[in-house]
Amino acid sequence: MGSLTQPYWRQLASSFAYPFRGSGTYALIALTIGVTLIGYLPLVGGIVATLVAGSYLLLVIQTSANGSNEPPLAQGPDEIMDFVHSALRLAIGAAVGFLPLLALSYWRGGDVMTPVEWIVGVGLGIAYLPAAMLVGAESGTFLGALNVGGALSIIMRIPVGYLFTLVFLALVAACDFASSLFVDATVAGIPFVGALVGTAAAFYFALVGSHAIGLMAHEHRAELD
Repeated sequence: MGSLTQPYWRQLASSFAYPFRGSGTYALIALTIGVTLIGYLPLVGGIVATLVAGSYLLLVIQTSANGSNEPPLAQGPDEIMDFVHSALRLAIGAAVGFLPLLALSYWRGGDVMTPVEWIVGVGLGIAYLPAAMLVGAESGTFLGALNVGGALSIIMRIPVGYLFTLVFLALVAACDFASSLFVDATVAGIPFVGALVGTAAAFYFALVGSHAIGLMAHEHRAELD
């Protein structure tokens, strides 16, 4: 079911403006600075920063799936820990999509896989990823994040909408890659500033993609329920 006001593909395109709606600009700035600073912590900085960012992106998927068109306010420390738990479920669900690739690698007994096998394996994982992230976001348990049937059900119930979303996410990923090349060629060598700009760009595109996944669930709720 699409929007009554504009086609689904236009809804997806509007996701590029999502990070700047409402208080989104302030959240983007605050989280960019916070995640960048946390990343400088010795040993565990990268892991903690990833969990904090992932927890907020999970919240974006959840609120977008419920119909929100504005980024949610960043949560306090207690709430963040709850969402870190959910973010781990999201990661587990997403990792399931790449199990065929891992199984093939194990079956080959360490032999080098062919380019075709790599392309098929990675392609299946990427195609499964949005559904897995949605299932992980809405799941209440770690076992729920392993619900392959639920993720495949999403794909089969809204094949056209899912394909549109995949194409849009591929576009977002391409833009993210291009921005990372630009950052590397310009400010990457400037201490802290390079890391800050790189984090801001990556987080912006992650917000766009996360909103698109939640929007997919919201716009096709009738088919998914």
